[in-house]
Amino acid sequence: MRGKIKIKLIKGEIDGKKETRIFRDCDREIEYQGRAFSLKLNILDKIKFEGSTEKKAISEVENALQILQLQSRELCKRWNAFLVVREEYDRKAEWIRKVFSSFTMLLNNVKLIELEDPSLKREFLQKLLKWFEDTARENEEIKGRWEEIKEELKELEEELRKEEQLEKEEQLKKEEQLEKEAREMAKAGVEKAIENLIEKEYVLSPSVPPEEFKKQLELKDIELAQEECERALKSFELGVKGLEGGGYEEAIKEFEEALKSLPEDLKARASVLWNLGIALIEWPLGNRSENLNRAIESYKKVLAIYTNEKSPERFAGAQNNLGAAYANLPTGDRAENLNEAINAYEEALKVRTLDRFPWEYAETSANLAVAYAMKGDTSKAREIMVEVVPLSKILGHPRYEKYEAYRGLLARLGEGP
Repeated sequence: MRGKIKIKLIKGEIDGKKETRIFRDCDREIEYQGRAFSLKLNILDKIKFEGSTEKKAISEVENALQILQLQSRELCKRWNAFLVVREEYDRKAEWIRKVFSSFTMLLNNVKLIELEDPSLKREFLQKLLKWFEDTARENEEIKGRWEEIKEELKELEEELRKEEQLEKEEQLKKEEQLEKEAREMAKAGVEKAIENLIEKEYVLSPSVPPEEFKKQLELKDIELAQEECERALKSFELGVKGLEGGGYEEAIKEFEEALKSLPEDLKARASVLWNLGIALIEWPLGNRSENLNRAIESYKKVLAIYTNEKSPERFAGAQNNLGAAYANLPTGDRAENLNEAINAYEEALKVRTLDRFPWEYAETSANLAVAYAMKGDTSKAREIMVEVVPLSKILGHPRYEKYEAYRGLLARLGEGP
């Protein structure tokens, strides 16, 4: 049981009026700002900023945070010394909280893996500097620093744009090289060439987030001890963390641990199996065949809970991932595996229609095209990609260029345009 918080009152005089105030612990007052600094260390210090201008930008953002923290502490001391009226204190303290909160939210939305992309890194830095500029408008001390560096920082966007252009040119060279290799491989047979070109080319339905899993555990019809719920949630959260960071082996262990606390036929259990399946499909090490067979069994169990009648969207997502597991299964009857993959994708597309779910329709259709190509039916694969490519372009899908390159290769390796 927590002890009662002790409140210390102080008396003083301001503007000729006596006043009683709550004494503020100036160290505790700025504790909430520590998260902003913690996130900065975890994110800004890990981003690969190589240019001097980029490093200057990050350094100045850190300086701005430190200035705000010092101002916050000074404001607290002025309050305790009766040197600032209540209204002015409330206004300034609230503004500082909002500034730190907006900075924390900005960093919370960052994924380090995305910042390997120059265009996303440039977009992130633009948001970071926009925060700096907005803060400078309301704070004279920070405004002074902003005025000193803003001209130099204008060069930043141009530097990153050049980096992005070089990345695109490099990607174009890779695609051109891929096409060249494809033409050479075609001499040895279309089937062998397609098999090499589409290796690991699939899109999985996304993982179940911890928030949704927690809600499932809180359903009234679940008879599960609090200790079991907490143990399952902790393992699930660690599993998702591993999944997002590419630590698939650790994620598999955590999801398996979460399953020990959950009985059969629960949606919460289906969520664990769903994420376990993704980790097993994505893990490149270990026994590949065994992992994919386990993923297949996981999604079959998921489909026993998420039926088309009760949960059509989840049903379609599970079918999509089941198809990917079958399509990449290297052992057993390869033709039968691919037929199972095609059947799973087609089941998913009964729900993921073009009019209702265009984004998911494009992804699953592309997966289906890959399965047909693996099977050797390049004509059917090309027919599907002819529809997927313009659709993905309209949607602004991030895989549009890859789909376009793949469609082009199918055209060169197939019969006809």
